[in-house]
Amino acid sequence: MKNALLALALGVIAAIGLAAPSAEAGHSCSHRINAIDPDGDNSMTMRENIKRALAVFKAINDDGDRTLEMDETAGRISTAAFIAADRNKDGKLRRGEWVRRAIILFRKANNDGDRTIECDELASGYGYGLYRMLR
Repeated sequence: MKNALLALALGVIAAIGLAAPSAEAGHSCSHRINAIDPDGDNSMTMRENIKRALAVFKAINDDGDRTLEMDETAGRISTAAFIAADRNKDGKLRRGEWVRRAIILFRKANNDGDRTIECDELASGYGYGLYRMLR
């Protein structure tokens, strides 16, 4: 009887514990997607993705030249992602290379193929990469 009561209590605690984070995750996700979505409507289209990628490129281009150096992208994309995005291997990302990376992440994160990124897709690995890049 004690074991059954203990199991029931642990089940209730687990259920409460699981319900609270998902509610917070939804709020947090909505906040994250609206932080990178130009019109803040809880979903991002490819056009909005490109618009945001261009705005971020301009905002983080500290030296104002036509390229991003690795230090300017720190915390947004990994070294491996930088190297992969650097198609001409000059150690810099041109605007087109930066936008191409955002397009690739968008397509990989868009699991349902509806051409928009929503909260659940932003929570995926590729979605999180897109968020980090465009935040």
